[in-house]
Amino acid sequence: MGNMTQQLRLPLETPEDHARALHPEGLGKVTLAVRQGGRWLQSYHAIADLPYIVRVMAGRADVYLSQNRFWGPRRIAHLAQLDALYADLDYYTRPELRDLRPWQVAELALQALEAERIPAPSFFVASGRGVA
Repeated sequence: MGNMTQQLRLPLETPEDHARALHPEGLGKVTLAVRQGGRWLQSYHAIADLPYIVRVMAGRADVYLSQNRFWGPRRIAHLAQLDALYADLDYYTRPELRDLRPWQVAELALQALEAERIPAPSFFVASGRGVA
């Protein structure tokens, strides 16, 4: 279990750390989605611009970065580079898990993966109502 706890301590302390972990380099542009007045507005940004963009957006609600990069609008047909594969663990839908903290859900997921001899993910991200 000690190795799994280390897995959870990846230093993602700032929005810039998160952006760099998802997009250290590569092809295509990152999609930024921002909710404004009930609509999602998307814009597309070069990796080099991410540190500035995430600093400006830090602290705002409903701001999301794509986990992969695209040549245009975020559609599979425009996929430039696949860097992240993820699973949403929407534990809020499970009554027996609803009151857990994200790190507790991550620990349970790591235990289940280890029991099945499935490699652990690089990191977990609390996504608001779940864990990815």
